[in-house]
Formats: sequence, C-alpha cells, structure tokens
Amino acid sequence: MLSAFTMVVGSVQAARLLHSALLHNKIRSPQSFFDTTPSGRILNRFSKDIYVIDEVLAPTILMLFNSFYTSISTLVVIVASTPLFIVVVLPLAVLYGFVQVPAWMGGTLHGAGGALEWAWSVYMHTAQGGRRF
Repeated sequence: MLSAFTMVVGSVQAARLLHSALLHNKIRSPQSFFDTTPSGRILNRFSKDIYVIDEVLAPTILMLFNSFYTSISTLVVIVASTPLFIVVVLPLAVLYGFVQVPAWMGGTLHGAGGALEWAWSVYMHTAQGGRRF
C-alpha cells in the first residue's frame, strides 16, 4: 500500500515537472514554430508525455523493484540453505563485472564485444599452453 501511494505521488510530481518544463520550452519557441506546427500536434505531444508518465512509468518501476527484491531474496535463501553457493557466485559475479563494465562505460555494445573478444583470446591462448605476456 505504501509503495503504491509513493508511486502515485511520484508520478504526479514527475508529470507536473515534465509538463511545466515542456510548457516553458514551447512558450519560449519562436513564432515561426507556432505558424508551421498545428496546435493539435502540440497538444498531442503534451498529452502523450503525460500519459507515459501516469500510465506506463509507474507500473514499470514497480515491476523493476519487485524483480530486484525477488532476485535478492532468492539469493539470500539459496545462500542460507547452501553456503557453498557463495564460493561459486562470487567469481562469476567478478567475471560478469569484468565483461559488462566496459559495455556500460562505452555506452554501446561494441565495448562488450571488445571485452568478450579479449577474454576469449586470453582463454584460447592459455588453453593452447601459451603465455599471455
């Protein structure tokens, strides 16, 4: 109940801020913008943005939090029942971070491909018995 109330209040504030910023930007537009753009298109843009904030964003954020807490609670139950699981998960988490962080830093998937290629080349070189450096 508290999460739903918080999401409603947050959605109203986000919609108010978005609408205020959009209105401020459109009022400061040059007269030629209003001459060439139909008023229906401007009104449609306002209503679509508010609709996305009100109807789409709140449930999406609730699903994100629900998935996050479900994942964390599942990991806690598994670690509590099988403590050896943490020995397997920690190296995998480090490897995941090693591969994913370059993709996040670069902002494109090219970073992930480069990291994966590098990791694969190190693996293949080591598997063939060679020294890396």
